[in-house]
Amino acid sequence: MGNNKLIFGIFIIFSFVFMNIPVEGKADAFYFSFKKNDNPKSDDYWIYNVGFVDEIEFKIINQEGLLIAALRSGTIDIIGQFVNSQLITPNDYDNPDIAIFESQTNGFSHFTMNTQRFPTSIRAFRQGFSYAFDKIELLQRGYGGNGFPADSPIVSGLGIWSCEYELSNLPCSPTNENYYEKLVDLGNKSLLSVGFFDWDDDGFREYFNEEVIFNGSLIWNGTSVAQGNTVSTENGYLDPRWNGYTFLGEDDVRRTFIEVNELLSGSVLTIEDSGINKLASSFNNNNYWEEVEFFITGSEGSIIVETQVLMSCEAFSTMGIKTIPEFTTFALLLSKMGTGDFNGVYFAYNAFDPRFLQLFASHSSNNQGRSRWYNSTFDEYWEVIESGTRFEEVLQAILKAQQILWQEQPIAVLKTGKTLSMYRTDKFEGFVLDKGQGVFTDWTTRKVHLKNTIENWQKYPQYPFGGTLVYGLMQPMDSTNSMNSNNAYTMRILDMIEENLFSRKPEDLTYISSLSHNWTIQSQYTDEDLGSCDICIVNGSKHTFYLLDNVTWHDGSKFTASDVKFSFEVLKNNTSPVYYDLLQNIPIERITVESDFEIVIYLNSSSYFDLNSLEIPIYQKEYWKDIKDPINHLNTIPIGTGPYEWIYSDSDSYILRRNENYYRKPNPELFKMPTTETEASSSIITTDFSTPSQGTTTSSNNGFEFGNLLQNLFIIATVSAFSFIIGSIIAITIRRYK
Repeated sequence: MGNNKLIFGIFIIFSFVFMNIPVEGKADAFYFSFKKNDNPKSDDYWIYNVGFVDEIEFKIINQEGLLIAALRSGTIDIIGQFVNSQLITPNDYDNPDIAIFESQTNGFSHFTMNTQRFPTSIRAFRQGFSYAFDKIELLQRGYGGNGFPADSPIVSGLGIWSCEYELSNLPCSPTNENYYEKLVDLGNKSLLSVGFFDWDDDGFREYFNEEVIFNGSLIWNGTSVAQGNTVSTENGYLDPRWNGYTFLGEDDVRRTFIEVNELLSGSVLTIEDSGINKLASSFNNNNYWEEVEFFITGSEGSIIVETQVLMSCEAFSTMGIKTIPEFTTFALLLSKMGTGDFNGVYFAYNAFDPRFLQLFASHSSNNQGRSRWYNSTFDEYWEVIESGTRFEEVLQAILKAQQILWQEQPIAVLKTGKTLSMYRTDKFEGFVLDKGQGVFTDWTTRKVHLKNTIENWQKYPQYPFGGTLVYGLMQPMDSTNSMNSNNAYTMRILDMIEENLFSRKPEDLTYISSLSHNWTIQSQYTDEDLGSCDICIVNGSKHTFYLLDNVTWHDGSKFTASDVKFSFEVLKNNTSPVYYDLLQNIPIERITVESDFEIVIYLNSSSYFDLNSLEIPIYQKEYWKDIKDPINHLNTIPIGTGPYEWIYSDSDSYILRRNENYYRKPNPELFKMPTTETEASSSIITTDFSTPSQGTTTSSNNGFEFGNLLQNLFIIATVSAFSFIIGSIIAITIRRYK
């Protein structure tokens, strides 16, 4: 199955590779909506009934335009990569035999805010900006409609781990709000609540930076409110009386600035107010108010960066905050970032895994060199994310951590990208939209089959088996050895040949059976007799995998636990450019073979996500054991246990044939021949093994609805880092005036 690794990507990209711009007159095709998935597929749907087509031909066509032309003509059935929307024509959308899938990337653009520097040190100020910034307008002005608004760094493409995903039981905001559209009133209210007020009636807000004493008790301290947070205190702030929202007075009452003014003057300040009319008389002192002016600085030479800078200035201006746009060199921006001489930096990240949240943990070097944000409650959730072993407790911690980020806004997430993938619908059905690979996922090649029509039942005596799926690739394989290739095109092919101990459902990325039918995890695990083991485990974990006993290699030999043990050892003991980091970062201390079909892997760590690092291809020990340099070995005929076998290759194609002895091959009895042409227009299969409808596509008859992707497979895609398109960095520096 897919080679899924933990990749923590931080990308700073200057220019666009290309911009996906909707085809003129086809705006309706990009309609985006969330709809609850009331009928997700069972684990068994994904585990069983795999490998329908007789052959898969991977055809090399080395230009993207030629790939699309080949799809139009029917030379290929699917394009094995995302496509540039500028190459798609209105006729493609109108063609009833072509489907176009729209998906989200796992990359996102955002402002990283320096929480140690005034005024971004103030939580309400950061949140005010997020309310006032118009993400919907940014998508149109800056990206030509290419993307989706986003609030969370765990983007919806990561499925149920994201608070923005349709099945999430915790929204990003505890109040179900979002920052997608401009909400200037809420931004103004947020600033007013902490002491930003236009007291001199000049059209711009100043900041109240003084103490307030009432009846001999301190009830407000503007200096404390303005201070950055620090890891040494429980709630992150130097003054424990301030919690980011209200100040605890010496009279044991918590108040906002608005409530302090009401107590002193009897008047309630509103966002429309300015000047001294409703302001308490004790505030009417020029020495108490500090003007703030922002230089919003972006790297020079990019229209996208210029748009982002100007829109940021506009957002602050709508709240009465002075801003000045400025453009400088990238080197200077990096220098400011390194020294902490900034307030906000425009950045782009790719989050391939929920553990991306480590970026915000207090001890994280990434946090200490970026937002410099500290929150003890978030850190408690991070401990669960990092070391928890139960799915539900880890999921809840991840969702609650995102709620804290939504409220605190150490970064303001702005948008995530959009990708398109294409395939034909006239011959095959059963295409699957995976989170990271659009329609061209390995799940598609496992599940796709000839359309359920009377004609196909008559033409193919072994229906649902039959047919050749022609899969278009823009590049050839760079190796037939998966130990030394991380090339996406290579893995498209080898993923049909090689398998892992377990897989992940494309709907929510939860683990399901593959070569192992079950597994158990003991955590925290400690060896009973620490004096009797060569490498002992203390507070680690014990992973016991129970292997299927009916699996054979493509040469007919039996698959056993010794193959599994060998696979981990050969990758750990040799410097594989693909798996070295994966296995080096997880403390596999020892592996024991309990029987031919039971193996135990001991780790000196305990985390639900440890399984991610055990997701490697399993290699045949008998073939590889005597090869001195396995990493660089050229295996001319790759061998595995997967649903397809290597048959043939030449300069422009690779042929795989269905594995007749595959241990989970489809059950033909699940299919029933339609009795009429009307029935033949849709799949007639058992309920749990139904083929997704074509409601996932854009066409002349069916406008695209994101919530209808694969009907019962409501997922949102991620994408590899190369396709996440983002501009340069924008930095905000501050000039303070007394």
